[in-house]
Amino acid sequence: MVIRCASDNINVINKNIAMLKLNVHSLTNTEHNVLMVALDHMEEHLNDIRGDMDCYEDELTNMQRLVDIKSLQGLFKL
Repeated sequence: MVIRCASDNINVINKNIAMLKLNVHSLTNTEHNVLMVALDHMEEHLNDIRGDMDCYEDELTNMQRLVDIKSLQGLFKL
């Protein structure tokens, strides 16, 4: 099931997944560097807390975020 928001920029697919439609935009070198550093820091943080989660679902969420970071890094790789 797909629910379109009023802005028509976000589609909600089932209760857990939201897909954001991105308009074509060029990043400056500075914007690209900021984005890549932020992703690197988030990856490092998530790796640091691996195994420290209180429940299995939290660990799965953490692992999914790591997969998503790799996906974004690949998307924005020069």
